[in-house]
Amino acid sequence: MTTAQLLVGLTALLLAFGSVGNVAAAGPPPNYFVDESKLPFGALPNTSTTRYWGIHNGAGYRIEVPVNWNGELVLYGHGFRGTGLELTVTNPRIRNWLVTHGYAWAASSYSKNGYDVKQGVKDTHALEERFNGLVGIPTRTYITGHSMGGHITGVAIEQYPGAYVGALPMCGVMGDNELFDYFLDFNLVAEALATYPAEFPFPADYQTAVVPIVKAALGPAYPFALNAQGLKLRGVTQNVSGGTRPEFPTSFIIWGNFLFTVGVSGGDLGVAPGNVQDNSTTVYQIDSNPALSERGRAPRHAGPAGPPPGRFGQHPADSRQFQDPGTHPPYHRRSLRADLDGADLCSPGGGAGLR
Repeated sequence: MTTAQLLVGLTALLLAFGSVGNVAAAGPPPNYFVDESKLPFGALPNTSTTRYWGIHNGAGYRIEVPVNWNGELVLYGHGFRGTGLELTVTNPRIRNWLVTHGYAWAASSYSKNGYDVKQGVKDTHALEERFNGLVGIPTRTYITGHSMGGHITGVAIEQYPGAYVGALPMCGVMGDNELFDYFLDFNLVAEALATYPAEFPFPADYQTAVVPIVKAALGPAYPFALNAQGLKLRGVTQNVSGGTRPEFPTSFIIWGNFLFTVGVSGGDLGVAPGNVQDNSTTVYQIDSNPALSERGRAPRHAGPAGPPPGRFGQHPADSRQFQDPGTHPPYHRRSLRADLDGADLCSPGGGAGLR
């Protein structure tokens, strides 16, 4: 079977999946738990604080108030914890600065794991009410967080606009669903460069059966030693995540394995029904030529029935970049397609995948 035949078959598979992609599978809720023995924490060296911990509305929490409290509170939201059942609290990285400058802080484990921003917002906001009862009502309240916690920070100030006087998302997911499109792009391009036929949703054994094969095709010791295809993947990853910058090869070594583990659950993140990932307006072209190839300019097709209205053949411009590594200047275009040994990568509407 040729690559083209495989990709055509994949299109049909994805279109069939798209018709049922918004149906949520029912099942019992996870049995999340907090290990209360892990909640107590001591003061930092050379600081004097009062510390509180416990469980509130199913979420673990920690609170710290310096003896010279200035009356102000900083709420902290932690990042993505995965899908495990244990709920844990993370102290803010700026903890030392906060308590030495008179600020109290409070952090929640949230009452659920997974990428559940809504629950994180609710639990973090509820923690301020717990603080009010234990310590007192602060004169001013701020909110901050890392990664998913940054996403929670952004949503919290939209949902409770009068509750916070300031917000600081750190490495926050401020593009909303766009981050998950990036994860999707990475995994699909990696599979294409490895000439491995992609499936969507990603198969249940993706990590154990597929990823090792893909990595082996990208270099003798991915991500430390890369062949030509692995270098292309690194170049694409660099440009879709911000463009040329110092020490990116070192960063790729650190994060290259992690990127195979995120955004591969099938598009629903395990939280809500529906697919949050989409590349229906993306064309991938991995070469040093900023002009679209003839195949890249061709209208997209969704099979014998034709494309859904408004989903195919429209390539609005934005700043997404894909570029082969090397000395070529970066180019900016939303419509990018990868012509790799004759393989054409693109997605049908309503879902993510390759065509």
